[in-house]
Amino acid sequence: APLRRHAVFMAAPLIAALGPVFGWGMTGGAAVNIPVAILTGLTGLGLWLWLGLRAVKGPVSSSPDR
Repeated sequence: APLRRHAVFMAAPLIAALGPVFGWGMTGGAAVNIPVAILTGLTGLGLWLWLGLRAVKGPVSSSPDR
């Protein structure tokens, strides 16, 4: 499938990760949320990159008996 078909799903993690960065000053976020935001943001980014690399590499081949 072409990349443009999946662009919405690839953009969702970026929007979710960057939204709080730019909105933090407007909302006056609590300081206790900073470690949680960093940890979950990095975890989500890592998962997103891992899945993106797997998508670029192509489908995983399976054995013919499956």
